[in-house]
Amino acid sequence: MAMALEGVRVIDMTVWQQGPVATAMLADMGAEVIKIEERQHGDPGRYADNVDQEGNRFPLSFYFESNNRDKKSVAINLKTEAGREVLYRLVKKSDVFASNFRKKALERLGLDYPVLRQHNPRLIYALATGYGTRGPDKDRASNDLAAQCLGGILSQEGSSPPTPIWAGMADQVAAMVLAYGVVLALFARERTGLGQEVDTSLLGSQILLGAINVQDYLFSGKVSWQLGRDEPVSPFWHVYRTKDDRWLSIGFLEEHRYWRDLCRALGLEHLEKDPRFDTNEKRTSQNKAVLVEILQQTIAEKSLEEWSSILSKEDFVWAPVRDYSEVVNDPQVLENEYIVDVKHPNLGNIRMTGVPVHLSETPGKIRTTAPELGQHTEEVLTEICGYTWEEISRLREAEVI
Repeated sequence: MAMALEGVRVIDMTVWQQGPVATAMLADMGAEVIKIEERQHGDPGRYADNVDQEGNRFPLSFYFESNNRDKKSVAINLKTEAGREVLYRLVKKSDVFASNFRKKALERLGLDYPVLRQHNPRLIYALATGYGTRGPDKDRASNDLAAQCLGGILSQEGSSPPTPIWAGMADQVAAMVLAYGVVLALFARERTGLGQEVDTSLLGSQILLGAINVQDYLFSGKVSWQLGRDEPVSPFWHVYRTKDDRWLSIGFLEEHRYWRDLCRALGLEHLEKDPRFDTNEKRTSQNKAVLVEILQQTIAEKSLEEWSSILSKEDFVWAPVRDYSEVVNDPQVLENEYIVDVKHPNLGNIRMTGVPVHLSETPGKIRTTAPELGQHTEEVLTEICGYTWEEISRLREAEVI
């Protein structure tokens, strides 16, 4: 069965997470992604997070495997003229060039958009920056944590000091935006025949992530709720502790529709017409702190398992707070193939995160695990770029590949 991006070739000159996740998303949907890596050491992400808290070393870096599945690896010294010539040849045969290197670094290497479009006018040139390509911070160093801070999202976190979200949230969201931009440009090229530059950033993606709060400020001139600083946003948008020290959330956007059912489910029928809580305004504003305390005391009387049995019978939104050991074994997760088995060439079947977008006629799939450094160098240079084996030998002797 054909895949959505089958026939699209992507040159992936990205490192760490923001860029690699974007190109992995394209690869999951069938694109041929050729990862260009520094000749001796490769993407520094190869060496991240393969040691646990006790110092035990894993055979694989979960970080690199997650970010670089379904790709080919070519190791080149791009500081040499011969190395750049390899890339130029590859550009002529490719659809997309993606990078999260700084723009100045790409210019020094002769890999900026004006140069590469001379080799392929139809090229989609996708650049993922820290703060955008214009303005006073365009050349400033960036990473996930800095973007969480500068984009405002960390100001909404309730602890003091604010606690960074350690899932690479800024990188991950920016990767999705970059992949979105590439697909848009490919679609536009199908209609117009034109290649173009795609410009995305960590900062812009964080503003998109917090767009509701940003728009709130733009309209009101007031900073929105900072979760957990003083009091909960609402008794109906809150997390409560259970008897066995687990947590569950209650999340109602239209609480007036569910107030009666919630009272009944929690055994608090007497609260339904309590004059302290008989209007939406009283429940969510005037007396919300009192109501939160009552709900917390009630939920603390039973275990999470007991509440799960009770609340699962109701048609309103609640959820247990789960850790990843529970998430990856959830039948709902497995049934939808959000976690899948993938065959590793050395370790047999390993479990990996799956493709969250399901297309009925052109589905995506995790086809291969992350490549070894330079694993596909000879294959790509001979089959795509047209190098002879004699030329390959000379490039090796010159330490270009």
